[in-house]
Amino acid sequence: MNKQIKIAISKPILPVIIFSENKLYSADKYVDLENILIKIIKDIKINDIKIIDSTGGEYFFMEKIFSIMPDFFGHRFSKKQIIDLFNNNCKNKENRYEIKSLSNKKIAEIVKHIAELIRIDNKK
Repeated sequence: MNKQIKIAISKPILPVIIFSENKLYSADKYVDLENILIKIIKDIKINDIKIIDSTGGEYFFMEKIFSIMPDFFGHRFSKKQIIDLFNNNCKNKENRYEIKSLSNKKIAEIVKHIAELIRIDNKK
């Protein structure tokens, strides 16, 4: 499959968290994001792939038109929702992200750290 994924309206800000069928992935380069999406649609025939960018913004991967599109209703994940998503779906429960003093952390910092934890979790 040599299609290039199109970005509709706006690009997600890297790093991103990709969520599909209770499995998490992360990417810190657009080429990695594209490769992960291609792998997901090869391995599993589903059409519910969500992407969370570093601002907490929600994006969808539309397989039929091979495009990433932002949520038109402007849904943003909260810090707690992102942490809960990771903690509920990580393979290694020892890698859980601890929820403490969230007000002191920027959402981009949390997404970056969780993206790193996802990469570690997926290597095992």
